[in-house]
Amino acid sequence: MKRLIQHRDNNLTIKAMKNFFILLAALLALNSASAQSCLPEGITFSTQQQINAFQTNYPGCRQIEGNVTISGYNIINLNGLSVVNSIGGSLSIVTNEALTNLTGLDNLTTIGGHLYLEGNMTLANLDGLHNVSYIGGDVQLTNNVSIMNLTGLEGLTAINGKLWINDNTALTSLTGLNNVLSVAGNVRIFSNPVLASLAGLENLTHIGGNLTIGGLGHLGGLGNLSLSSLVALSNVTSIGGVIDIGYNPVLPSLSGLDNIDAGSVTGLSVYENDTLSDCQVGSVCDYLAGPNSNTDINNNATGCNSVEEVVEECLLISLDQAKAVSTFTVYPNPSSGYITVEMPANRDILHLAVLDTRARELIRQEITGPETQVDVSRLAAGIYFLRISDDGTMMTKKLIRH
Repeated sequence: MKRLIQHRDNNLTIKAMKNFFILLAALLALNSASAQSCLPEGITFSTQQQINAFQTNYPGCRQIEGNVTISGYNIINLNGLSVVNSIGGSLSIVTNEALTNLTGLDNLTTIGGHLYLEGNMTLANLDGLHNVSYIGGDVQLTNNVSIMNLTGLEGLTAINGKLWINDNTALTSLTGLNNVLSVAGNVRIFSNPVLASLAGLENLTHIGGNLTIGGLGHLGGLGNLSLSSLVALSNVTSIGGVIDIGYNPVLPSLSGLDNIDAGSVTGLSVYENDTLSDCQVGSVCDYLAGPNSNTDINNNATGCNSVEEVVEECLLISLDQAKAVSTFTVYPNPSSGYITVEMPANRDILHLAVLDTRARELIRQEITGPETQVDVSRLAAGIYFLRISDDGTMMTKKLIRH
């Protein structure tokens, strides 16, 4: 009898254990299922009550498949969204009058589409996005009147669409984008009235589309009224479109664009920058020297008021940027026929070129002796540049044809 009772108890124990493990497996499966992706059609939050009820209405929903829109006059916090770790579509936070921060999105790491922040009247920072490391599309900040910087976006190393920043009336810097190395699309920064520099973009190296600072002249003057430096762009080495700089009234120089490969530039527009006189940076000079430059330079300060002025500055500054080959003499200058170029007798073979004010080469020949004659009679009356060079060295002088 004792053995029978013991055998029965063992069977009960085994059966209980089996039931326990079945129940545990069911609970784990249920929990796993409930934590899977949800809302493929997306969701819009227009009231604080909807945000507060999110975890109740969508238990275990952590990966929203579709777009998320947050837009409501009475939304004051996003705490109810603290369980969300990814959004498959775009995240739009727009027209919120009372939302002061993005706390509640702290666990969000991925946005598959765009990030739009527009018309948020009291939003002071983007700190709640500090764990976001991937955005699949554009980053656009428009008309957020209280945001002073972009702190909160430090997790981004690339923007896979365009970067568009405009009409943010309190924005003083782009700090927060410090780790971004590339932007796949256009970069447009305009109508930010107190933005004095582009600090925050120091590590940016590549722009896949146009670079627009101010500008957008076809829409009227949409410049950055306080922007005085582009130096933060000094590490940008290539773009895939047009450089457009316009309506920045206190910008004195294009320094910061020096290292862009001119071969990556498809057009250059510099206009309506009242104090801009220093445009002879490397990328601009190299682009203007190209054969098919698509250029518009006008209504800036003296020195950068026309293509001809910039080309002249580019050509003349070459003497300061490179070791001069030697002193040479040109006479007569002005001339209407032949000129004589006189060089020291101990020079190796040098190259002579006559360029117009757009840096186009019109005449080229070699210098092999102390005196070389050049026929300039076929040139129209005007200003030209005579450039003498060998491998790695150069000197330029102005030549007048009358």
